[in-house]
Amino acid sequence: MSTHCHRTGLSGLFRSIIDDIKDYADDALDRSSDLEHDVRKALSKSINPDHNHDEGGDNGTNPPQKTAPAPARRR
Repeated sequence: MSTHCHRTGLSGLFRSIIDDIKDYADDALDRSSDLEHDVRKALSKSINPDHNHDEGGDNGTNPPQKTAPAPARRR
């Protein structure tokens, strides 16, 4: 006669707990990545408030264009 114990209930519980911990850790890492992105964006805006990255364009890859002053009017 075999005295094999079935531990599927307890091992299934542990498996479920470990899966939940993995999901929690993945969510926490995703949220920390989003937080890091938002903090970097806020710091960039506070350092250079004139340059807005959200309006499209070159996203800061090209230096801003300097325009020549308008010529003085002759009277």
